[in-house]
Amino acid sequence: MEDLNHFFDEQLKFYCDTILKPLNEVKLKITHSWLNYSKKGEYHHEHIHPNSYISGVFYIETNEDDKLFFYNRKYNQISVEKKNFNIWNSDIWWLPSKAYELYLFPSNLTHSVEKVKGSKIRTSLSFNTFITGKMGSYDESTELVL
Repeated sequence: MEDLNHFFDEQLKFYCDTILKPLNEVKLKITHSWLNYSKKGEYHHEHIHPNSYISGVFYIETNEDDKLFFYNRKYNQISVEKKNFNIWNSDIWWLPSKAYELYLFPSNLTHSVEKVKGSKIRTSLSFNTFITGKMGSYDESTELVL
């Protein structure tokens, strides 16, 4: 498990450095983790992860057609019809749940995993993170050091 934990820490650092691009030195720290076992016909309902900043799921065993769904549940006062859908303009998007793949996503992003259709038990390790370090600005009275 030490190698896996090291891999997760490296990927969280990469996410922080390339996606978040913080002004101050901050780190994403795993706060807790759990294993998921889903048998044929079982699924994970739509949900978010409160009290977490970035969440992750690492698939250990999957079936060929397993999918991880993400939903845009924000209210859109103005709706523009789309010619083509993509990850940025869709209300629903999915990624294949592949063994040995790690997905990181904002914890407030609604997501679900559909029913297992294949014969394998879908197995994954999920985790939540929180930020440590200095956030905000002292001059703007928004500074927070964790």
